[in-house]
Amino acid sequence: MRKKLYLFVALFVLTNCAYAQLDSLLLDAVEVRGIPYAKYAVGQKVVTADSSIRKQYAQNNIGDLLAATNPVYIRSYGNNMAAGISFRGTGPSHTGVFWNGININSRTLGQSDFSLLPVIGTDEISLQYGSAGALYGSDAIGGTVHLNNHPNWKEGLTLGLNQGLGSFGARQTSGLINFTKGKVNFKSSGYYQYADNDFSYTIPSNGRVVKQNNASYKYYGFNQDIYIQLASNQLITFNGWFNSNYREIQPVLGNFASLTDQEDENIRLTAAYHHNSDFAYTTFRTGFVKDYQLYDQGSVVQARQIINQIQSEKKWKKVKATIGVNHNHIIADVDSYDKQQNEDRIDFFALSTFQLYKLTLAANLRYNLVSGYSSAFAPALSGEYALNPNWKLVGQLSKNYRVPTLNDRYWSPGGNIDLKAETSYNTEGGINFTQGAFSASANYYKMWVSEWIIWVPESNYWTPKNIRKVNSEGVEVLANYVVKRTDLSINLSAGYSFNKAEPTNTISATDRSLGEQLPYTPKHNANAAINLVSKFGRLLISGRYTGERSTIGSTMLDGYFLMDATVGKRIKSNIGEFDLSLSAKNVLGAEYQSIINTAMPGRYYQFNFNYLIQFKKR
Repeated sequence: MRKKLYLFVALFVLTNCAYAQLDSLLLDAVEVRGIPYAKYAVGQKVVTADSSIRKQYAQNNIGDLLAATNPVYIRSYGNNMAAGISFRGTGPSHTGVFWNGININSRTLGQSDFSLLPVIGTDEISLQYGSAGALYGSDAIGGTVHLNNHPNWKEGLTLGLNQGLGSFGARQTSGLINFTKGKVNFKSSGYYQYADNDFSYTIPSNGRVVKQNNASYKYYGFNQDIYIQLASNQLITFNGWFNSNYREIQPVLGNFASLTDQEDENIRLTAAYHHNSDFAYTTFRTGFVKDYQLYDQGSVVQARQIINQIQSEKKWKKVKATIGVNHNHIIADVDSYDKQQNEDRIDFFALSTFQLYKLTLAANLRYNLVSGYSSAFAPALSGEYALNPNWKLVGQLSKNYRVPTLNDRYWSPGGNIDLKAETSYNTEGGINFTQGAFSASANYYKMWVSEWIIWVPESNYWTPKNIRKVNSEGVEVLANYVVKRTDLSINLSAGYSFNKAEPTNTISATDRSLGEQLPYTPKHNANAAINLVSKFGRLLISGRYTGERSTIGSTMLDGYFLMDATVGKRIKSNIGEFDLSLSAKNVLGAEYQSIINTAMPGRYYQFNFNYLIQFKKR
């Protein structure tokens, strides 16, 4: 494990050396685009958390932030324990998670654990609703989450220090160094967080109040970003993220004997060269991802990915088009596999948009090849039509896919190498309204998923099979109102989703799930927030409702409402900028379970102090 850390440190030093060779450059600053292919997601909703929200969730993971700002469900196995996202009736493995354009979902498990993604590790967090297989490939059936880092071209040196304290022995420290000279931006950040996580909870069966045991966690990591503009039309970018996490695995209610723990380490590296010519905008990108997990000091799961991509974009007067190819080489060493598994995935894609008077259309295609496996084809057609300056109609038709995970195919015993890719057909339509500072949208969607993979008992073990068919349909409504004045800023936001996700076939003679809502898929999710910023300070109040859910058995979990509140004050002086905040989480002290028999904390508090100083160029 130390070798992985040394590798990252070596890259850190090399990039510093590279900067030293380029400090005489005097070039103009440029901007790096955020969500890849956003311009081709015509008619789809994208929600980005603003900087004030991210600052107030600095001690939390990205799953906590997304649940507070979007009507989605985060399946959490305890406070800061394993967590996956679920929306539009799909599971965590149907959501693609991208970091600076690279899919970082685990290739063994097929999903991302949001508890291992701290808010403080990225500059921009966005959620794109709806199927996007043509844009992003496998996994993007329910939606996609995008984590991006951006350059800060403000000339000079900026230093930042953040210190947080909280309930249950929580403490957090992070630091930032940002230096820009001419056409070079150098940004380094690091973080450390620890918590005993010994909150109190009530055992429902006997009313006894106890403290949570075996649930402490500790994680640390750092980011390195380099941006170099070689010329006005050429840009080199480098992004690196190392994250290490140790946690005790929170046991079920009333279990005081468990000592299970887990270690995770992640290395993510990507470099890109951007060249914009009169003919086309071309990008070459390479990346490396390494995920390591040690479960209970015994079972090792390790996977590496080497990613290479080239794409080129051409613009005409009313047409934009991008073509490209992506290659992903995967190496998996897992104790529960019979041998090391190697896999190659190649994606060919063509994306385009057309402007026809008041109508904007996007036609996107992706063809996926997997070594020793069947191929998949994902076309999509979407559009938006401006009825007038305030109203727009939007719609989409698409086919999407999800390649079975390596665990699905190679786990021993039980893996099934004959599995097919899951396939979904999707349609949605809606209307958007914007007038001044107010915006709102309402969408109806319907999804038909076939070849859905589930694990079923067979002989003396479980095995995955393509035997489930699922229909999912629902409505999403989002609204936002922003008022900005010289001394006051008000942001009001709200969202609601209704989802009906049901199996349309039975898988055995005893299967009673036909027509029933899928487990851990609430029909109702809602959120609302008010964010006020003035010269006197700031106030954020947010609330979210999660409806009742069925479990794998016949038990129903009650719905719950959580409310958070934060007050803060920013102070500017000639020695820097100070920011103080105090947050109360679960203000109403709701008792709830995200996963059956898993305790969650009642009311708790977080204090955050941030200091920022900038040394401007003279």
